[in-house]
Amino acid sequence: MAMAATACNKASVEAPSVSDAQTLTVSASLPLTRLAVDKGKVTWTEGDQIAVYNSSGSKFVLTLAEGAGTNFGKFSGTFDGTLNTNIAVYPAAYAGDNAGEVVIPSIEKRTDGIPAVMASALEVSGSDVNATCFHHLMAVMEFTLEDIPAYACAFKLWSKEGIQLSGTYTVNSSLDGVSGPVGSSETKTSSHVLHFPYKTGYGSDGNVKFYFPVPAFDYTDLAVRVIDGDEDVISGTGIVIPAASASLKAGDYVAMPALNVRKLVGDKRDKFVKVEGIKWAKGNLRAWKSGPQGDGWQDGWNIYDNQWESQYLLVPDPEGGKKLDGSSENFSLNTSLYKETVGEASVYTHWDYFSWGTIGRASRVHNQPVICTVSNFEISGKVFNTPREGSSAIDISTFEELTGDSRFVPNAFDDSNPQISGDLAFWASKGQYRMPTKGEVQKLYAKNFVGQGDGYAHMQAGYYMVDGKKINGILFTSCPSWETTTYETTAIELTDADMESGLFLPKIGERTTNKDPNTYNATGIMYFNSWGAYWSGTYGGLNSGFEDCAVHIFFTSANAMNYGYTGTPSKTISGQTILGNAIRPVYLPAQE
Repeated sequence: MAMAATACNKASVEAPSVSDAQTLTVSASLPLTRLAVDKGKVTWTEGDQIAVYNSSGSKFVLTLAEGAGTNFGKFSGTFDGTLNTNIAVYPAAYAGDNAGEVVIPSIEKRTDGIPAVMASALEVSGSDVNATCFHHLMAVMEFTLEDIPAYACAFKLWSKEGIQLSGTYTVNSSLDGVSGPVGSSETKTSSHVLHFPYKTGYGSDGNVKFYFPVPAFDYTDLAVRVIDGDEDVISGTGIVIPAASASLKAGDYVAMPALNVRKLVGDKRDKFVKVEGIKWAKGNLRAWKSGPQGDGWQDGWNIYDNQWESQYLLVPDPEGGKKLDGSSENFSLNTSLYKETVGEASVYTHWDYFSWGTIGRASRVHNQPVICTVSNFEISGKVFNTPREGSSAIDISTFEELTGDSRFVPNAFDDSNPQISGDLAFWASKGQYRMPTKGEVQKLYAKNFVGQGDGYAHMQAGYYMVDGKKINGILFTSCPSWETTTYETTAIELTDADMESGLFLPKIGERTTNKDPNTYNATGIMYFNSWGAYWSGTYGGLNSGFEDCAVHIFFTSANAMNYGYTGTPSKTISGQTILGNAIRPVYLPAQE
């Protein structure tokens, strides 16, 4: 590849010797193309610097001494040796340590502009040194993104065939132009990546502009991508740049048409929010006797549309029940939900389900608990044949794991169907979702919180307002490799953009030790938006004491968070036993 940039069409002049530690002043003019590159600015700015070299290859940085606000300035600084008239480089920060070497940045974090690199041969006339014809060594491409989803945090321009776009270039200013690239293989990359904060450009009126210096070349494979916090390409955002727009000459300025990112993504992320590479369901799993049902679901089961929704928070009850009463800040439980009879038990017709273990409509009231005696036993995405044997506890690790359609027997646990236990979310969705594994729950846990856990996500306590009420919870967003994990326990109001940027787990409380299956206390939420416990594990029924198979995230009322496994922290708080509530199901990548 050659950069077809042209330096001044003038013969080089042998530079006079300059005494040691003398002041060198260079008069320098700007090209008109800086108008486009620097967003309308055609003048030198206070603090601008250029780099020049002596004949031994030493670099010297000169700072603007006169001419701020004009397109003609004088740059001054100390210098020794004999001036190399082949090249001066602007900005000085991109001048390499060796004469004629230009370093083009491969990554600029959280900024929306990169200055174009310019160079000029130096003309010496007597004691005057002039840079009269700076030229861009690169073309500049401008990209505009509109309505960027809140979970996006980087933009990438890349060469699919691996042609170098960034890294170190050696340029030799001469009558024949500028040649390259030659440089360290460690710094050569085929892409430019610009990072920006979450929620940048969110909303129909939002937009962000990016400016990339690109080596002059006739490209046929340039493409752009938008990247999420896990540094993965967001599906639908891949655009190939037409070759006619990518035939670049030195000094060219190419403004590409704006891209509406949300339209490009379409419905590809409607079913999940992605944090630390895990595709969490956008809502909790629920059973709803007469509610809407998604494609491929068991009758009467689906996922809530919104992250903050829960039966304990949802208003009004579509089946005619009372609206949920709210305290001064928080929602409370509607104890008048409609019920239906399953066998001899009375169960609720509209309820959130977060459990492992007994599968079917009666899973909340069945009196045969499911346990596991094998430590660290994972049943995420698994279903077991567990025939009923009286009221004794079932040790799920001793039963046959089912495969194929036998895992999805409809209306399990009625008199005509086999009895099965396992991952309720997996069964209800017929394999579209599953409960998370221990490792997936653990990935949400911040590294820097009391020295525990090995997760990576940012954590922000907050509340989302619905009908004037606060729904308290914790928001998790991915922590890119170049960022530091944060753990913020001071609650802030979360916006719609926040809710889209990551995983929001509402704090919906504890379960009591009451084992009466006909009372809501048996599985009900006792504290709303104060304490919160989110569990995952082979832990079913209403018994306690089998913590080897349980994993949880526990939120205190002060927004502190603990990650628990095998009984840490204590299962009892204020006399209540945490027996397992909402941990969001995981969307299976195979379904995407």
